[in-house]
Amino acid sequence: MTAENQIIKSASHYKFANQKRFRYRLSNFIDYWLVQAFLAIALAATLFLPDIWIILNPSNEFDILLNGFLLVFFVAFSCEIIVT
Repeated sequence: MTAENQIIKSASHYKFANQKRFRYRLSNFIDYWLVQAFLAIALAATLFLPDIWIILNPSNEFDILLNGFLLVFFVAFSCEIIVT
């Protein structure tokens, strides 16, 4: 085996080890209790907030608030699905 092949093999092994470490850290972050609490609150909010919004019947100018909340929670759920 030549020195050049050895360097390439070593570099690919280093890259694989970094990817594995990154996935492990990301998995630990997703499993962290604070992240799970946020996702649970986001789930409850996305399930019940539109119904509560209709019951409270705010004026139409506040609809952007509801849409903003739902968009933030949608992005959070999308990131969770992409990560896992």
